[in-house]
Amino acid sequence: MTDQATTTLTSVLDNELHRIASVPRLLVALDFDGTIAPFAPRPELARALPSAMDALRALDRLPRTRVGIISGRSLASLRQVGAFPPGFLLFGSHGAESGIAPARQRPKARRDERVVLDALDAILRLIAAAAPGAWVEEKPFGRVLHTRLAEPVLGGYALSSALNSVGRGLPGVVARAGKSVAEFATRSETKGDAVRALRVYSDADAVFYAGDDTTDEDGFAALAAGDVGVHSGEGDSIAPFRVDGPDDISAILTHLAEQRASFLS
Repeated sequence: MTDQATTTLTSVLDNELHRIASVPRLLVALDFDGTIAPFAPRPELARALPSAMDALRALDRLPRTRVGIISGRSLASLRQVGAFPPGFLLFGSHGAESGIAPARQRPKARRDERVVLDALDAILRLIAAAAPGAWVEEKPFGRVLHTRLAEPVLGGYALSSALNSVGRGLPGVVARAGKSVAEFATRSETKGDAVRALRVYSDADAVFYAGDDTTDEDGFAALAAGDVGVHSGEGDSIAPFRVDGPDDISAILTHLAEQRASFLS
């Protein structure tokens, strides 16, 4: 948290954390990258802060308390970098992949979607080739152009070119612009859909949600009166609270876990 905001924000946020820590059933849901995990040069290198994972495991062990991770990553990628306990409720691909459903019921790309995904591959790889350091990630229902390692001007041009090219050539594809990424999906589910599904699944009386990117705004928009939303890092957000990054989110989770344990003891 910034020095200027620490006193006011902490006092108000502390009150809100104390309040939701005492509800009968609590859901703690978070994004992964930029929220509990610092950004890494490549997605497979990212890891959650140990202090954040310790707090989430402590929350997961408490009765009537569920922990959910809602990520833009595919479920496979999320599991690879997370090493999450079995009790964690996972959603990948911005809500299109549900880890709470049996594996046999999880959706797979249809034939018509695979045709679109092949076209996305071809378009984005051509664009990435013009910006050294840029690369294309494959997801079950989409493709992502990453430019974090590209020269900033070329990376910015690549993102703009991708958004314009796909918008003209592949109508119906859902485009999402994020931090040094442009993602294109054949499914329209959002993190807000995942928050609502987890609320019902856990029968939560209150939800804590934290995220850092533009796609997390759908998660914040799905919060109801009595919930708490915290935005991590820079950028415009409708979340009522904001902190500097994963270290602050980790401290909030630790505090929430302590208060929740105290209430339930």
